[in-house]
Amino acid sequence: MKNNRGANHPWLLLPLVIFLISLGSCASPKLLSYQSGGNDVAEIALDVHRDHKFVLHFQDLGERPPKKYRFKGSWQDKKESLYLSFRLDRKGLPDLTALFDPGLTEHQTVRVLDQQSVQFKKSQKTIYIWGVPCVKAEKR
Repeated sequence: MKNNRGANHPWLLLPLVIFLISLGSCASPKLLSYQSGGNDVAEIALDVHRDHKFVLHFQDLGERPPKKYRFKGSWQDKKESLYLSFRLDRKGLPDLTALFDPGLTEHQTVRVLDQQSVQFKKSQKTIYIWGVPCVKAEKR
């Protein structure tokens, strides 16, 4: 005798499907994001995730063809500030003094601490990356 318990009741699979979808959507929600607006210099997005990891997406629009870079690392929350620690590649990239050069803007919103670490206040509504204003987006 065959066991056809689930064959006549496909709705029994619904809770499993809902669980799997919710598990996938909660993988690494963003805590906050900073994104550049329309400009002809660079497309930039800094995504800070709840799992204490971040990704900086950077595309230099002046390069032909434009190159896309993705820099990753971890972050810490200390008092009023976020501290980002970048994982450097074999070439020592990213160059944080170039990315967060205070000479490219009149606003110093991000402080370079060393070769792979930066700090900025959590309350910053705009930070400057490569001289480009990146505006804080709402939490998801």
